[in-house]
Amino acid sequence: MKQFEKNAFYRVFQREIKIISSEWVTILSMLILPIIAFIFVIFIFHQGVPRDMAVSVVDQDQSALSRKITQMVDATSIAKIEQHCSSKQDAYNLMRQGKNRAFLFIPKDTEKDVLRGNAPEIVLYVDNTNIVTAGLLNKGIRTAIGTLSIQIKVATSLKKGASQSQAIAQAMPIKLEDHILFNPYANYSFFLVSGLLPLLLTVFVFFTSTYSFGSELRYKTAPELLKASDNSVITAVAGKMLPYTLIYFLHALLMNYFLFTFLDMPLTGSYFLIIVSEILLIITYQLLAILFITVTSNMRLSMSLGSAFTMMSLTFAGLTFPYIGMPISAKIFSYIFPYGYWLKTLLGQTLRNEEIAYSIYPLYYILIFIVICILILPLYKKRLQNSKYHGKI
Repeated sequence: MKQFEKNAFYRVFQREIKIISSEWVTILSMLILPIIAFIFVIFIFHQGVPRDMAVSVVDQDQSALSRKITQMVDATSIAKIEQHCSSKQDAYNLMRQGKNRAFLFIPKDTEKDVLRGNAPEIVLYVDNTNIVTAGLLNKGIRTAIGTLSIQIKVATSLKKGASQSQAIAQAMPIKLEDHILFNPYANYSFFLVSGLLPLLLTVFVFFTSTYSFGSELRYKTAPELLKASDNSVITAVAGKMLPYTLIYFLHALLMNYFLFTFLDMPLTGSYFLIIVSEILLIITYQLLAILFITVTSNMRLSMSLGSAFTMMSLTFAGLTFPYIGMPISAKIFSYIFPYGYWLKTLLGQTLRNEEIAYSIYPLYYILIFIVICILILPLYKKRLQNSKYHGKI
């Protein structure tokens, strides 16, 4: 034990453990808040796919066919008929109030037109403020009505004496066979939660690391840190980082449980590679906190800039807007976010069943971030040594 106490790394590590245990804010932000945030996101998206979204119907035909159309739309998992309106204006007003996400207009004489061999026009109005849910509603309702339309065409052909195979061929002269790869059920959890949970992890890692390294300057304890580390900035940084790295690694394992066991996200590749990538991600954001502190010499400013930096990562990772559709300036700007590189590795080893060689490639860029941050450590040491940087907010 005495040999350990003489070790500078152990002294810094032990000192940081004492600091953590004496500050309830650090304990809260490290141990409790990440779990609460994980559970909150899981609670929102646990169903995976949005279901039973409110839809209104304006049925001016009031026929057996119009009732069948309404039943088939209501039978889809995505839509639920909530209101029967007398006019399009009433349904539109409900949409403006947020009481429905779409409404279906069935004109008068729809059934008569079908019996005469004409094609009546049924109109679907969709609230497109949320592009994803609007697309799912549009697809679900169109599929239901398309299925009914094919059934009618087949029944008409059978009455005219065609065989069943001929009737089906006439109803569907060209058949499109879908093969949806990697996320066939359009599961929200697989592409949103897999991005949100790690993003939350990086937010907590960055903020606690910024507070940990920034407090040495703010509270003028930098001389104590340097003394404990035998004036070695590498020892000081490594000893302070390790407790947080271990704790957030446990959070990463909990996150993996939520993703791969609770939400049943596909794990088609190497779980070991995912673990390694998560450790690198945690270390990267810890070191980025030091970089921000070193450049600004101000803990409050570092946290403000860091909040923008970490949250913008989600946008430029291509989850909310496809990366391929971004202008060239946005693509170039996305290079400064290590989170985006890590996400490529995660998706490659989960949804896409990518070869390990391709999934390792983005991690090289993360290593570049780590090297850049390590190169700035001598400047951080100068901040610790120079009293003019001490006591700043």
